[in-house]
This record gives sequence, structure tokens and C-alpha cells, in this order.
Amino acid sequence: MDARPRVLIVGARGIGGNEGGVEKFAEEFVRRIARSCQVTLLSLPGSMAANIGDVELLTTRRSRFMRTDKLFYYSVAARICLTRRFSHVILLGLNSAMLLLPLRLLFWRSVNVVVRSGSVDYVLDKWGLVSKFYFKRAEGLLRFADLVVAVAPSIQRHLARRGILSVVIPNGLSRSAIPRPVAGRERGHVVAVGRVTAQKNYRLLIEAAPLLRDHGVRISIIGGADLSDEGTRLRLLVEQRRCDNVTFAGVLDRTLVLERLATASLYVNCSVHEGMSNSVLEAIQQGTPVLLSDIEANRDLGLPEAFYFDPKSPTDLAKRIESALAHPSDFVVDPERFRSWDEVVEKYRHYMNLPD
Repeated sequence: MDARPRVLIVGARGIGGNEGGVEKFAEEFVRRIARSCQVTLLSLPGSMAANIGDVELLTTRRSRFMRTDKLFYYSVAARICLTRRFSHVILLGLNSAMLLLPLRLLFWRSVNVVVRSGSVDYVLDKWGLVSKFYFKRAEGLLRFADLVVAVAPSIQRHLARRGILSVVIPNGLSRSAIPRPVAGRERGHVVAVGRVTAQKNYRLLIEAAPLLRDHGVRISIIGGADLSDEGTRLRLLVEQRRCDNVTFAGVLDRTLVLERLATASLYVNCSVHEGMSNSVLEAIQQGTPVLLSDIEANRDLGLPEAFYFDPKSPTDLAKRIESALAHPSDFVVDPERFRSWDEVVEKYRHYMNLPD
């Protein structure tokens, strides 16, 4: 009989190179614990990453209800929590935190529940009153978790104001990546990476694009659209502004994303809301010069003042891009400032008492 701890992971859309911060964490985490634990991961349809190990992948169909593709996903997750035994359950995000209710009702099972809070999304206008009520109730249930992990100090401060204790374990980056020097990169190529959502604030980048056209700057936006109309609105804006130097690359496999980052002259994160952006860390690990919007989550990274721009000013962004392209080495960040994924997962092992 297999004596390894049984771990259930809920909240990721998959671990097959799927875009998204939760998916990136799940892939890196599972890759490192699959040998020492029996891992079950609930997923939406898609492929599984190579070299992950022996993982039970349970797949549910997608939904298109209330701006989420996970309605059926969480219904299945609740049934699994009620009918199957696990020694550890990891809930990724507030969407998943409501599962604390059935898990704690089965108190005799003594399951160790960890909730990872990667963002406080319910403050965004895109969520209606019902959704915001749901998220706040789910957040209140975090008090019944055995461990709450905040991925950034700003999230920990938010949880503390709600009376919820947490530990900060930030996202990591790959130490195996060899940062590519700025010399020899594609001249004037600026990339932004992340799902096409309102909070990513790609509108600002598009509004800055005409100001940069005469400088030979071309902009690639890498990421798929969410269930809102943001993608349609942005494409219309590109047409209206005649931004022939802006391209929507769509969804790319993570390997291709890393290659684009490694060859680009500059990475820009113009979000108005973040948790701790994995794409920022991936740009840093690839040696790509970076510019970040001046918001609390990006400030958590602790970079010098020159790296930040006003997320409401396309003029300020354009000026910062010109400066970064003129002096790219000044905007490269030392990856040693951040933890590796090995170190991040080791922190989880320590708090969860998982075997090596």
C-alpha cells in the first residue's frame, strides 16, 4: 500500500503550460512534490506538462456562467472533498476557499488545508454584487484553514486587516534559465504578457503606441482573452488609433513565451491590479529589461524608482519606454534578488510537513 501523503490541489486550470499565475505555481509545485506525495489535481480540459511525474489529473468541462469558466469545476471539487480522503488539500485563490466549508464539516478526517491567496480580485469593478459577496464570505472562511499563504506583503497586510493570519511565500523564478544579454536582442521590440483583462490595463500600452511609432517601437501583447469583451474593445481601439505597431499574439505555450521574453528589448507590466506577477519574474529570469506600473503589488518587488510609471498616463509610459530602450542595461534586474522555485516549494514543504 502506498504510504505517501495524498495531496489534492484545486484552483488551477491545468499544468500543461497554461497561462496564469495560479497555473504557473501549480506546475512548479507539482513538479517538485510528485515523487514524495500522491498528487491529485483538478483541471479544465488541456494537456499536462511533461516531466511532471505520477499525477492523477481529474478533468471537468468549462462553463461560461457569471464570467467564470469554473462553475462545473468547483461543483466537482466539492464532491471530491466530500467523498475522497486526502491528507493535504491546497486551495489556490479565493475562488477555491469556499471549499473550506465541506472540508471542515468532515472534521473527523483531520485534513490539513492550505489556502494560497495570490490576489484580492473582488475589489475590481468587473465583479458584481453577488460575486463580491461570495469572495468576501470565502475570504472570511480562511480563518478555518491550517495555513494561509499570501504571495506578497500587500496581500498579507490586506488579510491582517480582515483579522486573518498568513505567511508570505512569494512566487519564484527559475535558476536554470541563463539570462540573455541585452545586446543582440530584437531592437525596439516591447512585450507585455498576461491574459487580456481590464486589470492588465493594456489600453494604456495601446494609447502609448502612437507616441512611439516614429522611434521604431513595436509592441506585442501575449495572452488570451477572458470571458469579458475586453479583447474586442482593445482590438477596436487599435483600429481607431491606427496602431500598426501593436500586435496581439494570443495564447502561446510557456516555452514560446520565455523565448519571446529572451529576445525582446523590453518587458512592460502596465496592470492596475496584480498579486505577484509571474510574468514579471519570468522577464527578470530571462534578463529582459522591465518597466512596471506604479501599484502596490509591483512596489512589493522593491525595484528602484526609475522602473515604475504612472498607470494612468500613456505619455509617462511612452517616455519611460524611450528611456529604457536607450539605456536597457539600467532596467535589468538581478534575479538573485528573488527566491528560486526550489526555495519556494521548500517553504511549503516546511509548513505542510511534506516529505522530501
